[in-house]
Amino acid sequence: MQLVTIQGRKPSPASSLAGCESESETSQSEAQHLGENLGWSVLRNLSEIHIELTSTCNLSCSYCYAEADRPGRAFPLFSLELFERVIQILATHSKKSHVELIFHGGEPLLQSAAWYGDACRLATEILGAANKTCAFGMQSNLTLLRDEHIDVFARYNVRIGTSIDGPQEVHDAVRGKFHATVHNLRRLVEAEIFSGAISVIHHHNWEKIPEIYATFHELGIRSFHLNIASAVGLGEGATPLSEDQIYRVLCDDFDTMRTYDGEVVDTRLLAKLKRHVENPTTQGFLSKLSCDSPFCHAGINMVVIKHTGEVFPCGCAGSSGNIKNFLLGNIRDEALSTDFYKTQLVQFHAKSDKYETECRTCPARFVCEHGCPAFDINDPITPEHHCGATKRFQKYLDSYPREVVQRVASFVPYSLMSAEQGGLEA
Repeated sequence: MQLVTIQGRKPSPASSLAGCESESETSQSEAQHLGENLGWSVLRNLSEIHIELTSTCNLSCSYCYAEADRPGRAFPLFSLELFERVIQILATHSKKSHVELIFHGGEPLLQSAAWYGDACRLATEILGAANKTCAFGMQSNLTLLRDEHIDVFARYNVRIGTSIDGPQEVHDAVRGKFHATVHNLRRLVEAEIFSGAISVIHHHNWEKIPEIYATFHELGIRSFHLNIASAVGLGEGATPLSEDQIYRVLCDDFDTMRTYDGEVVDTRLLAKLKRHVENPTTQGFLSKLSCDSPFCHAGINMVVIKHTGEVFPCGCAGSSGNIKNFLLGNIRDEALSTDFYKTQLVQFHAKSDKYETECRTCPARFVCEHGCPAFDINDPITPEHHCGATKRFQKYLDSYPREVVQRVASFVPYSLMSAEQGGLEA
C-alpha cells in the first residue's frame, strides 16, 4: 500500500485497525462524492458515543475548546427523534455487546430532565432488545442541575463529572460559579452518581498544582484528571504555556501526588507512571487505542454526534476550528459513505515525520501524552512545548530511586470519600 502524505503527515497504523486503508490522496470535496460504498459498517466497532446535546453553554470559559455559544432566547438541542435514530443504528450495526453513551455539550444540563428520562429509557429498551447493555455518563459544569435531573440520573445511574480548576479564586478567574458547582457536586455525591473531576491547566493555575490537590482533598474528591489547555476554540490566539511552565506542572503534579501518598491521585499521570515502570512491549503499547496512546480511538471505537446529526471522530475534532476538516458524515442520511469516512479518518490519524524519526523510540514515550490530532493541527506550539517538557520530566523521574516511582505508580485511584468518612459534607 502506498503511503499518502497529507499536510506533511503520513497515515497511521490506527487507520488500518479501523479498516481505513487509502490507496491515493483524496481531497474532502472529492471524497464527499464517493458514494458507491454506502452503509454503516464503519461503525461496527463503536463502543462509545458522545451525544453533543447542544453547542450552547451558560458559561464562557476563556480556554474552552468547544467554541460554545451563549444561550439566547432560543438555542438548538438534540431532538429525541434523532437520539432514537442514533440508538437504532448502534443497536443494529455495532458488534459490541456493551456501549457507553456520554452526554456532552456545550452544557448538557440545558436539556430538560424529561428529555433525559425518555432518552435513557429508549436507549435501555432498544439496546436491550439487541442483547446489548449500556451505561450513561455526562460532563457538565453542574450550575444548572435541578432536583428533577438528579431523580432521572439516579434512576438510570448516569455518572456525572465536572471541572474544577483549583480553589474558588482560581476557578472563578476563568470559569466562574465555583460555589454553585461545588454545591451541586455534593448533591451528586449524595445521590451516588458523581464520577470525578477534571482540572484544566492554563495561565491562571499552572503554578498552583499543590492548591489544586488541596482543593480536591478538602472536597473529598480522591481522583481527578489533569489536562494542559491548548490554544483552540474560545482559547484560539491565547499564549500557550511554555515548555518550562509545562515541565513545572508535570514535576509539581508528581511531587504533590507523592506527598498525598495516594489520598489524592491524578489518574492521567498515574497511567503514565504505570507505563514508565512496566515498560510495555511495543506491540502492547501501540495496540491500545486511547487518548494518551500514540494512536487514539477517535472514529474507530468512538464518535461524537452533534444535534445537527453530524458525525465527527471525537468532540475535539468536532470543535476547535475543525468542523470542516474532520466531518465523517451525517447520521440523518440514509447511510454513510464508507469511502469518505475512511478517507477522513486516515487524514485525522496521520502521523508526522517526527513520529517515525523520534517518537517511536523516544525514552520518554511511556510518560508522553502523544498529543491530540484534532488540537495539534490548530495549535502546533503546545505539543512541541509539551514534548520538550515531557523529555525533561522523564529524566526528572529517573533522578528518583526506582522504588520511589514504583510506589507512586502503585497508587490505586478512587473517586471520593463517603460523607461518613468526612468527605463532601454540606
